[in-house]
Amino acid sequence: MKVVQFFRAIESEGRNIGLPVSFVNLSGCNSNCKTCLPYTNPRDSHISIDMEVTEVAEKLLAAGLPHVYIACGEPMLQEEETIRLLDLLEQDERVKSVTVHTNGFVDIAPLVKYTKIMLSLNWCHGITMFANLDRLRPEIDMLKFIIWNKEDYHRMIVILPLVPEGIYIMLNPSPTFGAKEWLLDQVVKDRLEVRVIYPQHFSLGTF
Repeated sequence: MKVVQFFRAIESEGRNIGLPVSFVNLSGCNSNCKTCLPYTNPRDSHISIDMEVTEVAEKLLAAGLPHVYIACGEPMLQEEETIRLLDLLEQDERVKSVTVHTNGFVDIAPLVKYTKIMLSLNWCHGITMFANLDRLRPEIDMLKFIIWNKEDYHRMIVILPLVPEGIYIMLNPSPTFGAKEWLLDQVVKDRLEVRVIYPQHFSLGTF
């Protein structure tokens, strides 16, 4: 697997908010969002290192935390390796949950067979495959809308009725989105059942 870093943090969003978790950040993404981390871009893959899947699993398990996150860039661009990693983590009794951060621009069907996996499906500029919405599992999976501008908010309003009930829905304003008061007022005005979150992981250091 092409791996950028491992670190522990206090999770700042989603169903595990407030819990200490172990992260592995991967390299490469297919959506190229403007404010994302630089190593998600394929042209910056030179800063990643190649590791065997078993090495990645052993390192995450050795971190000693029951909640694991597989994140940036897009894990499903390394589908074979990601599935093998999930198989290893799923089988280990020390692991209570694994959250896979995916932009949803790749079919997530191979992921939903896992009982411990929680998908955090990022909807960035509305590029996510609509078919993936039907694959989200109530009371397990999460859907995150990243709001860059007012147009993104209005697109989200159109999409929300398509989301299955019981999905944990988050709204993350982009750092470049300047109309935060407008956004909060609009959420109240539209009576939305979403969580407005400004994620800021509290780092517990790399490992």
